[in-house]
Amino acid sequence: MNQELTGTLVMVHPDLKGDPICKQGNVGTIVTESIENDYVCVSFRTGEQGYYTHDVLLTLKKPATIYAEILKNATLLPSADFKQLLRISLLVESDECKDKRAAMELAISNEMIRKYIMLPLKQRIKIKQNTLLYQ
Repeated sequence: MNQELTGTLVMVHPDLKGDPICKQGNVGTIVTESIENDYVCVSFRTGEQGYYTHDVLLTLKKPATIYAEILKNATLLPSADFKQLLRISLLVESDECKDKRAAMELAISNEMIRKYIMLPLKQRIKIKQNTLLYQ
């Protein structure tokens, strides 16, 4: 079990089909997780808990990564999306859990924004593992 993921905010992918507790697009907190068995237990504000695989949960990218991608593509983005992304990047950079949750919730209905600020939990774990291997 990966204890450092406990307490991490995640979003159930909005396009997930067949979620038995219908939490697609909802933000929750990791309670327990097992990489070996490919499951994550997520708790939601309603008190419900659901079990998911690592690849259907989204997590926030690092603030510096988000900001760099926004600036790199600033001229390609519609003005409204650019402004929204800048606002979201400030929320992600905050130390407050409520701000990070708000950033995730702003990305629920806009797939383009979601791609800028979020990545699958499975990818985050691989990045972390590769970083540890090469240090």
